[in-house]
Amino acid sequence: MKTKTSQKKKLNFPIYRVLIGVAFYLFILTFIDSSQVPITPQITIAEPLSFITIRNNNFYNNDNVFIPKGINHFDMYSLWDPNITNPSFDWITPNDFLTFKKAGFNSIRIAVKTDYFWDNENNQLKESGFIWLDYINSLALKNDLRLIIDMHMPTGGAQQDYNPNDQNKIFWENTDYKITFINVWREIAKRNSNNSTIWAYDIMNEPATWDLTDYENLIFQTTAAIRSVDSNHIVIIQPGLQLQDGEVRLIFPKVYDSKIAHSLHFYEPHAFTHQNVSWGISGDQAIINYPTTTSTNDYWNEQKISKAFTQAAYNAGLEHYPLILTEFGTVFHKIYTGQDQWIDDVIKSANKLNTGWHYWYYKGPAYNEQMAITTQNGLNRPIVWKVLKQQAQNGHE
Repeated sequence: MKTKTSQKKKLNFPIYRVLIGVAFYLFILTFIDSSQVPITPQITIAEPLSFITIRNNNFYNNDNVFIPKGINHFDMYSLWDPNITNPSFDWITPNDFLTFKKAGFNSIRIAVKTDYFWDNENNQLKESGFIWLDYINSLALKNDLRLIIDMHMPTGGAQQDYNPNDQNKIFWENTDYKITFINVWREIAKRNSNNSTIWAYDIMNEPATWDLTDYENLIFQTTAAIRSVDSNHIVIIQPGLQLQDGEVRLIFPKVYDSKIAHSLHFYEPHAFTHQNVSWGISGDQAIINYPTTTSTNDYWNEQKISKAFTQAAYNAGLEHYPLILTEFGTVFHKIYTGQDQWIDDVIKSANKLNTGWHYWYYKGPAYNEQMAITTQNGLNRPIVWKVLKQQAQNGHE
């Protein structure tokens, strides 16, 4: 939302609101079949938020330290399917954002993909994606929530997830795809340069390439494109992969910019957080209970979580950059085996280092064998919600 309060004061408020609402509704109908939009997007007239700034490696909202606390959310219909390039208007709902507000969250990380905003057939920007993003923005604004825009899937529609493979290497080998990626980010930044509801741009999620130089160049060029049109927003950088002496390391590109933050994802121990799912760890390698029930080196409890989290945070540059825990989460099954305690312990560790936190993720397609804490039909996990609410309301802004 662009800051033009002086103009608002000169207009009759009721007439202005009606005209804006009608214009926006007609604009939506120009691009989207109304049968696909069960909820008509609403524009909320509200005072703009202040931009989040960085001082002394901390985030600030005016003169107060800002600790982001919230959750990841995305359109489950379209994000993972390379054949669906348009987000739906009925997975992310107004009630979701009202729920987030009541929980005490202040930051929601919205996962998107480049294909929402780019028409690959006609090689041009796609207006419908920006309309959808404006709709999401209006839901956040109405509930005094801030957004991180997370480019979770680049052009080409293949998941990255730090897993280089034949599907996602298409992006890294295609110069045109990279140019599109940069152009989309430039346009998002251009349209939202004065929009303080969005507080950060998370450029790329878990890049899946062993060519660290290639990834660094993409981040340099994308950041430059953003800065050519937007000097207000924080840019979040995730580390790239590098193989050193047979060991996988996560290396951050060194971007020289006064508004750069580093991202941290934490899923330790993977054998617990990814237990017994097709895309995780199964059988004897899985850890079923937390805290673990043995006294071996694989024993995990609050102290070991704190130690592992602190090490991960310093590896991510905590001493030199503001750091955000943008993802942490665990798989759920029919029976709780300590997931709520693990979540609480991770947040405690994050609180000690002021990294903030965003649980991965809110709404999933099924109740079990997912990391989601609710389903589309509202089947919630009250034990987990209790932990998140208590931590969200625990004294941080």
